Amino acid sequence: SIKDGHGSRLDHRRKSQPSTPTTMKRDKENILEAMDKLEQMISSTTNGTVKRACLGRHQQLKLDLIHLETLLAEKEEEFDRTSRRSMDEERKSVRPPGADDVEARDPLEESSRPRGST
Repeated sequence: SIKDGHGSRLDHRRKSQPSTPTTMKRDKENILEAMDKLEQMISSTTNGTVKRACLGRHQQLKLDLIHLETLLAEKEEEFDRTSRRSMDEERKSVRPPGADDVEARDPLEESSRPRGST
């Protein structure tokens, strides 16, 4: 898609670095910024050819943005899932040996028993 005339820059950059919700939010902001600039250019242009070119690019940016918003939503879900999973794994690996036995006891039973008595 690099050869698609208006070289959608998003595509080849995504291959070189894995996109995270953060980088995708940045991409989204960049696209919105570019769209704003183009809207200003379009409204201030009188030349028909330039205007058509701007509108075409604007359309492309809108498509990129929609595409990115979809990807961003997917990435955020995936990110939530994986970070939740890695947090669980961390919790398991951090727990000292024998901690499982402590958790197996009924915590309510322990806390309701007066501290000093046995």
